[in-house]
Amino acid sequence: MKKLFLLFPMITMLLVGCSANNPKIRDPELKVKCPDIVFLNKISYNPYSNSDSDYLITFFDKDGNYYSTTDTEICQLSFPELVERFQKGDKRFEKRPQTCDVGELEKNYISVYHEICESQIAGNKIELDEPMEFPAVEADSWSTYMLYYATDGTETIDAQIIHANKCMTNIETNNSTVNSAYGWYQDSVRMNSAQTETTAPTSNITIEPLEYQSMGGSLYYTETLIQEKARDGDEDRILRCMKTICDYFSQHYDYDILIANFNYDSENNLVFNGYAMVNGVKINDVFFSVDMYGMEMDEDIYFQRNDFINPDKIQLDNIISQSQMLEIALPLAEAHKDEIIDRFSSEKNVPIEGNYRMEYDSENGLVYHIRLGTNGRHNSYIVIDAHTGEVKDSLFFDGVIVD
Repeated sequence: MKKLFLLFPMITMLLVGCSANNPKIRDPELKVKCPDIVFLNKISYNPYSNSDSDYLITFFDKDGNYYSTTDTEICQLSFPELVERFQKGDKRFEKRPQTCDVGELEKNYISVYHEICESQIAGNKIELDEPMEFPAVEADSWSTYMLYYATDGTETIDAQIIHANKCMTNIETNNSTVNSAYGWYQDSVRMNSAQTETTAPTSNITIEPLEYQSMGGSLYYTETLIQEKARDGDEDRILRCMKTICDYFSQHYDYDILIANFNYDSENNLVFNGYAMVNGVKINDVFFSVDMYGMEMDEDIYFQRNDFINPDKIQLDNIISQSQMLEIALPLAEAHKDEIIDRFSSEKNVPIEGNYRMEYDSENGLVYHIRLGTNGRHNSYIVIDAHTGEVKDSLFFDGVIVD
């Protein structure tokens, strides 16, 4: 019985997540409270992005309101300085329509805060569980943080990274509770966006199928890819390199390929990135990168994943029609038109254009992926289940999407 009494206060301390034995860690009797900014996401745009800004910061405040800013000065502030500017009512923070459940926000904040305290007691560190290598692709990167008051009981603002994405690769932490809190944050941004759907007129929104150029009947690329990415006078070399890649894949793989992007290395060689395609469907599970040395192809192709399912399983039977998909997507785009437009223009009636294609991955299955934006910048997307019509995912005013 004595042992049980001795264990009880120790268990209590762990439940609160802090230890009084370490003077640098917050007293467990002190109430855990949220700072003014709680969950924050920061995007750094890649050099080839069409974005007018270098950064985008979005966050939930302690009252569940959602804010964003692309102001360069604000985005380069430290976290304590950022909170201070927000407290002072800096007008460069723009309040967005989304909100989140304050009770769930506080619940997730406290759970992560306890994990931070316990990791400090144990001498461990909550950190990103990064892969050994990343795909050779130019893409936007972003990091998601939880801001909190320092565990020493002061009003100092600290930050714990809870998720990241680099080179089109999602990176979780080594802590399941922290990963769960990020999942809640991500769902809150998506779900609260979807709840504002309306059936208002959509005459100023146009969504068309994404058009591809074809090579050899088995390699595809978007019409604008070369004109946007090629250096002056390099179009012919790019096409000849793509023909080499096309011939190689035709001989060694039983699926078509989509060239989604290409870049130049330090010696002006080309690096191509792409995906498998089956029946015109982009297969997100199979991403590859091909290095070209002059006109010679390196046959040691990097595959991020190549556990590809049988192509026969990608069937287009019993799916909703394109018109049915548009009946779902257009009202949702109309509901969020201010979010889609405002970032790029002060005008309120700028036409919104978009395109769509079919995609497949092992998590979401077969979907319609719709990209939306203004002036050629597709900064938003909607993902619709191709069989049920369910909105699986949506993102508005949260960065330029890069293949």
